[in-house]
Amino acid sequence: MVEKIHNMKKILPYLKLFLPVLLLLNGSGSYAQQEFTLTTSAANIISAKALIDLPGLTGDTAAIIVATPLGNTKALNPNPIGAWYYSGKWNIFNSNFAPMPVGLTYKIQYFLTRGPNQFLHMVTPLNLGSEGTYIDNPALNNNPNAQFIFLQNHSPDVRTGYWLNAFEEKAGYSTAAGKWYITNIGGQAIQKGSFYNIVINTGGTSTPPNSGGGSCNCPASLPPNGKATGDLSGTYPSPTVQKISGRPLANTAPAIGQVLKWNGTEWEPADDNGSTTSTTTPAAPVQTFFKNGNNNSIVVPTGGILSLSDLGHTVTLSKKSRLVISGMIDISGDNCLTCNTSSHGWFQVNISGSTKLVLDIDVQTKTTNSATISNFMIDLNPGTHTVRFEVKHSAPTSKLSVTARHSSIMVIPLE
Repeated sequence: MVEKIHNMKKILPYLKLFLPVLLLLNGSGSYAQQEFTLTTSAANIISAKALIDLPGLTGDTAAIIVATPLGNTKALNPNPIGAWYYSGKWNIFNSNFAPMPVGLTYKIQYFLTRGPNQFLHMVTPLNLGSEGTYIDNPALNNNPNAQFIFLQNHSPDVRTGYWLNAFEEKAGYSTAAGKWYITNIGGQAIQKGSFYNIVINTGGTSTPPNSGGGSCNCPASLPPNGKATGDLSGTYPSPTVQKISGRPLANTAPAIGQVLKWNGTEWEPADDNGSTTSTTTPAAPVQTFFKNGNNNSIVVPTGGILSLSDLGHTVTLSKKSRLVISGMIDISGDNCLTCNTSSHGWFQVNISGSTKLVLDIDVQTKTTNSATISNFMIDLNPGTHTVRFEVKHSAPTSKLSVTARHSSIMVIPLE
């Protein structure tokens, strides 16, 4: 036993030297970045959002996520995007609630632990200025060449007092303030209560790349060079097309009125056998309407109905169409110790004076929950229709307060 103690005394100085190294290695992994490629498909898309289904992210409300569009994704989906925590899982979604297309590809980078270079920025009255919302971070302040990515963080399930920004953002550097800021490209005001994931690249010194949620003052693309591959042959900047979707293209000049046809071996010019008198009627465009609520908490009359006017829409249809209706509210119970334990009511959709959908809502005292009507579909004939969102209080339960968040309607022509 004495010999073991003596040996421990001999190696103790080495342990003291080695222990800080262990702690340093352990600490350096706490902010580890992970990434994968998300491809949108019919299996992971619901309306405006595409599900990120990863075990490490599921249930992690504090994760920092950014997304970079790959290939022609930005051209296929020009809508502003963000990260949305919904029903315990993260999604990439169009923040203007436009339908999410199939076949998009995003590089998703995420951190399970927040740190000095990956953090959540909240828009507050203190950091709002004439240029936008200023980001206060030691690595970004007084550093006009800093490199970072940002993406809106939409988590109504885990926080209240938020504001969803439905517009496309960009980042800029203010020489006067010595800080970077985020603002809307179209000049719309960014409201307090919006949140953004910020990821700083400590190894780079250039303006921030386009994250899909924001943009920068960098070129849209760089000219390619070298040997062309895929369906192209020759060299850049003047390659030639030799294939279409990997299939050979004949080197034959077409005559007037001819079209490309597959002859079993290659694409070649050929006569169009279709009728020259027939025409194709283009499909009517899909329209999307969106409204943000006013963020004011309103008490529902006892046993009465509250119409949320700031979420309502008036839609004029020139042909029979399908409406896809969504809306979200926050509901708060009575701030009272001696009243009933819960408040009960209904969140409903009213179309031109007729109630079409009713959703039960229930909230405990001193508690706030969210209620969502998602993708309710109804077919309507031509004409002008009013769409209202209403909250009905169930007497004699305790006082019920409501905060309108947002609503959207997608109009799909059926004729």
